[in-house]
Amino acid sequence: MTRACDTDRQSLLMDIQKVDFMLVDLNLFLDTHLMLSRPMQYIEAYAKAGADLITVHVEAEDNCAETLEAIHALGVRAGVSINPETPVSALEPLLPLCDLVLVMTVKPGFGGQTLREDCVAKIPKIREMIVETGRDILIEVDGGVKQSNAAQVIEQPVSLSRLAYLLATRTYDELRLGFQVQLGGLPGY
Repeated sequence: MTRACDTDRQSLLMDIQKVDFMLVDLNLFLDTHLMLSRPMQYIEAYAKAGADLITVHVEAEDNCAETLEAIHALGVRAGVSINPETPVSALEPLLPLCDLVLVMTVKPGFGGQTLREDCVAKIPKIREMIVETGRDILIEVDGGVKQSNAAQVIEQPVSLSRLAYLLATRTYDELRLGFQVQLGGLPGY
């Protein structure tokens, strides 16, 4: 997974180069999360660099439906992310256009935050909305997931939990459960 945040243009270009480098040297599925206010201007560069899935925020300034359609037009899977303060109803018109819903369980862009239980509580409603569409849409959770609260997230109907904290701070034995959860929910990926 790679993330791009609203920063200066040079940082974004370096991030795109990282995507390209990772794909040349590693044969991985690349899930790219663009935490940008105007992601439309970068999706083509990430697609060309080899991103397999590009996730954008429903709260972005760009029209989210148009952005998801543009991502698909580039031959890439599309995801939509929802921030903690955003109601799940914002996802409803976008579900026919996405392959993944990313539930932010912390405020995006700031590491070390605590998992927000009110965000975890959104997951069952999102799952219901997805079931109503009849589509196979993955649900991811991002932020504040660590060993002490991973079970709370695992109990939810999520497909993937981004365990970046665990990856950065834990031993192999501590990570095994996380990888089993992470990889077990990705049919076709």
